[in-house]
Amino acid sequence: MRVLFFTFLLARLFGTLPYNLEKELDPFVLEMKQIRVSLNKNIFNAAIHQCEDRLLFTFRYYDEKHHQSNHFGYVWLDEELNPTGPAKRLDIAKLSKFSDKKQDLRVIRVGDRLWGLYSGYYLFNGTGKRRFTMVPLYVEGDRLSTGSPKLILNCPPLKLTRTEKNWVPFEYEGRLLLAYSINPHVIMEPYPESSEAEIVDSTEQPFRWEYGVLRGGTPAIKLDKDRYLSIFHSSISMESKQSGGEEITHYFMGAYTFESEPPFKILQMSQKPIIAKGFYTGPHYKTWKKLRCVFPCGLVDEGKTLLISYGRDDNEAWIIRVDKQGLLNSLK
Repeated sequence: MRVLFFTFLLARLFGTLPYNLEKELDPFVLEMKQIRVSLNKNIFNAAIHQCEDRLLFTFRYYDEKHHQSNHFGYVWLDEELNPTGPAKRLDIAKLSKFSDKKQDLRVIRVGDRLWGLYSGYYLFNGTGKRRFTMVPLYVEGDRLSTGSPKLILNCPPLKLTRTEKNWVPFEYEGRLLLAYSINPHVIMEPYPESSEAEIVDSTEQPFRWEYGVLRGGTPAIKLDKDRYLSIFHSSISMESKQSGGEEITHYFMGAYTFESEPPFKILQMSQKPIIAKGFYTGPHYKTWKKLRCVFPCGLVDEGKTLLISYGRDDNEAWIIRVDKQGLLNSLK
């Protein structure tokens, strides 16, 4: 199941042609669609969330005037994944003049509350740090607004790093829990009013993944009484046909399931990246570094199918529709 990795390794050792990442496509990917909006032509890292009979689609976008890619926007989609109206900017209050470098909003409902979760940038004793940030979201008709953002600053005995991002949120018995890391699967519960969190469980499984460190992607959704499902991401530096043979960073996505009850042990995981036609081909954009990237942020269960929203190369926003059972059958 590690054909891609070993082919890449042999190519580096023996000087063969760079590996074609899209040579073997996953048959469970049924449909893919790029989402375009008039608010900005370069939207990316998009999340999707089911709100009753419509889909909330949130995204980052690049502000050409101020040369920043830290703005959030949103648009409503119908079941055919078409915008039902104009996209709008989503404003979030600043906690300080240094807190505007927001990244990668995810959306989750916990009980009757809708939360936006993202990585914020803040100054602590002269040092800039990224911290997990939570903000209440409110829906009034087609309008999405926000409450006061809250940071998670401490989680003893963990020593939070300079950059904290991509935690995996999920709901358990009306509580918001977060997977701080995937393997080990460290689960914490946040208390936003006090900016604290506590570890509630931690397990580790002997899974192998040859494509970089496992990092969070989408919120986890409950599949049935036994399992949650989430889509993760990872990255490695490698050469590929899609990079023109140049060694650059490639981002991948995969899926994993974990127990629906404590200690939330991981059950199954992708053995290779999920790859669909067009994931790694298309325009080469000028980004913060050279990359070929798919970055998952949203997951919706439609019954027999799943919607996965993702950003491509920090410049495009896409949704794929996948056969749920086909994806689950690919996990080991």
